Amino acid sequence: MSDSSKSVQKSFKKSMKFGEKEPKEEVFSDDEPTRKRSKNSANSENFQDFSVISEIWKKCENSKNMVEEMGLWMKKLEKLHDEDIDFLKKSINDLAGNLKQEFAEKFEKIDKTEDFDSLKKSMNDLAAKLGQKQ
Repeated sequence: MSDSSKSVQKSFKKSMKFGEKEPKEEVFSDDEPTRKRSKNSANSENFQDFSVISEIWKKCENSKNMVEEMGLWMKKLEKLHDEDIDFLKKSINDLAGNLKQEFAEKFEKIDKTEDFDSLKKSMNDLAAKLGQKQ
């Protein structure tokens, strides 16, 4: 065996502890800046994820506020709708009352000025005259 293989075996035996089946893995890196870069890129990915999550959260909050505002507008519209319906009912009832009163007054005037029997008689007389002319 060569010296290098003996040193590898020796270090292998040292790394083995009693009862361990496999040696511990040691990571040696000569490229320290690469490790720092990967750590920085992981941090930037985390920051990007956080900013995306933050943006989504803001949109959710805006949506929630819009839904609440729409609910308030719906309540206002329902109230206005109810008020409009009540106003229309009142207006229709007032109009019906006014028309009823107006027709009652006109009917009284007709009843006072002309007796229906006399009107009926004059219409019959007129019809008889027209029938005689033919």
